[in-house]
Amino acid sequence: MEKRCQVYSLATLCCLVVCNLLIATCDHLLSPHRLRLSLALAVTVLMSLLALASSVQPLSSTSHLTEEGVDRFPLKAILEALETQYPFPEHELRKWQSLRSNLIEEASTVRTRSAFANAVQQAFQSLGISHLRLYDELYTNTDEIQARGRSHTGIRFQWIEDHWYVAGLQQTSGRTGISLEPGDEVTHLNGRRLPSVQQGASVQTLASTPLLNFGPNGDTWKIRARKPSGQSFEATGTYTTWYGRWSRSIGNLDSLPFEFDSRREGNIHILRFTAFVYDLLPEIRKALLELPDDVGLILDLRGNPGGMGLMANALAGLLTDHAFQLGTLNLKQGWIGFFADPQPGAFLGPVAILIDAFSASTSEIFALGLQEAGRARLFGQPSMGAALPSKWLKLEGNWSLQLPVATYLSAEGHTIEGTGVRPDTTIVTTREDLRNKRDATLEAAIHWIRSQLQSPQADNKVTPMPSVVPSMPIPQESFQSEA
Repeated sequence: MEKRCQVYSLATLCCLVVCNLLIATCDHLLSPHRLRLSLALAVTVLMSLLALASSVQPLSSTSHLTEEGVDRFPLKAILEALETQYPFPEHELRKWQSLRSNLIEEASTVRTRSAFANAVQQAFQSLGISHLRLYDELYTNTDEIQARGRSHTGIRFQWIEDHWYVAGLQQTSGRTGISLEPGDEVTHLNGRRLPSVQQGASVQTLASTPLLNFGPNGDTWKIRARKPSGQSFEATGTYTTWYGRWSRSIGNLDSLPFEFDSRREGNIHILRFTAFVYDLLPEIRKALLELPDDVGLILDLRGNPGGMGLMANALAGLLTDHAFQLGTLNLKQGWIGFFADPQPGAFLGPVAILIDAFSASTSEIFALGLQEAGRARLFGQPSMGAALPSKWLKLEGNWSLQLPVATYLSAEGHTIEGTGVRPDTTIVTTREDLRNKRDATLEAAIHWIRSQLQSPQADNKVTPMPSVVPSMPIPQESFQSEA
């Protein structure tokens, strides 16, 4: 403020000197000597003004995000996208207005990309909205991985008891002569600590953790692990061809790694897929339409972070002869209903769905919709609690923004965000289960399916199709432009 006052004073003085100089010159009132003095004074004041002005910080709150006069950080674009496209519920809106001011103030002081990304992410995490993240290096790393063969460690991790454990192996070698086995706790991969998973956490954990398993074909990976006895050791192996598949890119949604398994065990069919991608829709549809009604179906959505939301409608329609509602997406303006529309030849036998802490987004909407309709029974552990539909925006400067565009309410008016979907039967998987290669969740679902096939239930409760338009999103308060 003091420097701005000095600038204003010098500017005023300069203007007065120049004006008097011009007037005096025009009226021939000044001698040549006095004219030269006035010109010298004017030049001195102008130079002082420019020197002082150059040391004054810009007044615009986002102009601080510069280096050598070039704006490198997309704060304006981020705020505008979030505030014009996400339908803030009232409690989130109040929270965001406070966080917004702090974010602008903090972002005005940063000088590096990592510092800017950290400032934005801290604000987003404090807000507690899933599917809201600013990406810098993740996309670049993904592109590099795909370009270098999409090779894999051959290890399947599982998050239980607040730790990462080995759940399955393709190949490995022990660096210290100790082999990596199911049930071993894993803390680091290639020197990087594996991230923790908390219910309701931001979905970046889901996005980043699977990618840690991929690397350049033929390169060596290194894992730091612990045996149940507490003995620490390191294991190494080579990145090899992955056993799974990659989806096609659609719009701004990059290619995703996924697994698909369809198998029959007696009179029970088990269908496992780890992403809702359109590549799988024909295969899933074919498997369901070929099932007779005298068998049971288990849909394993553990480790499935979601994908294409409308696939929930399509799959639900293949599992019912009644129309019912899966939920409603409330957008900034308007709403979108998730409905199960019965398909010819739909499978009508008993259905069990398996979920865990890595079941998110479309997996959660699908599972809760069938649970509330009485069409499926859920087994496992509470889901992630990250069910906001989102889109990807490419921003200038090699930034990407994952932006939620709607809130979700189930047919019975329940939210998923931050709380997750609760299974009907909670199964706690233990480290000992992994060591013994026992799947307690699958066993419980098989037991229930068999009981249903022996004495089928007559209750086929469904939620009627809505006869009125669902309530519209909460009106938004206007945002004052600060960036």
